[in-house]
Amino acid sequence: MAKPPAGPSFDCTKATTGREKVVCANADLAALDRALAEVYAKERARRDAAGQADLQREQLRWLAGVPNTCGVPDSAGPERWAEPQRKCLADLYRARTTALAGAATTTPASSSPQSVIGRFALVLPSADAGGGRLTVSPAAGGKYRVVIETVIGPTAHTCAIDTSQGVMEGGMVRVSAPAEIYDRVSASLKPARCEFRIMSTVDGVKVDVGEFQEACRTFCGMRAFFDGNYKRVK
Repeated sequence: MAKPPAGPSFDCTKATTGREKVVCANADLAALDRALAEVYAKERARRDAAGQADLQREQLRWLAGVPNTCGVPDSAGPERWAEPQRKCLADLYRARTTALAGAATTTPASSSPQSVIGRFALVLPSADAGGGRLTVSPAAGGKYRVVIETVIGPTAHTCAIDTSQGVMEGGMVRVSAPAEIYDRVSASLKPARCEFRIMSTVDGVKVDVGEFQEACRTFCGMRAFFDGNYKRVK
């Protein structure tokens, strides 16, 4: 029987960045890269042309954000990716794979607000990966309060959002929360909006941050995240 591929999803002879080179040199990271590529390909195949273009842009933004999230410039060599940074990279691969795998379970939002109102628990591969909770409830002025708390990974990095600015759109809650992000050009903090959607799924809801990943990360520790699938709890 042929042996399964030991390398990542890309050609290591063409690796140029430190991240790519450390993935090529690490069997566990290579396996995570292959798993992500497989899930990405399945998600891409089920989308139309416009959806595929959106997915590609989203994936490129994710890849661009990986080095900064783990504290290593993409121009740095593989020697800068020490054990803590490699663990960070592994966590990001697992989180992205989980998010893409969950996209296929998303169903069109129900017309009933009750489909996205209630308490939900973040779905992760194992208890060691962490946990999280989401609560959506009616608020004043016809809006919705959204409370999210997650604790991710063995280092227990957290995310926390509590806002009453959710707006119902056809059974889907669109949330906009204030944030400040660091402007690398002006070397100052600038206001930005973290926007995300809460959509009904078969077992609960899916939180999708879309193109607002950088602003939404200001609510989280280095390796934490709050987007993904949540299962309804009693």
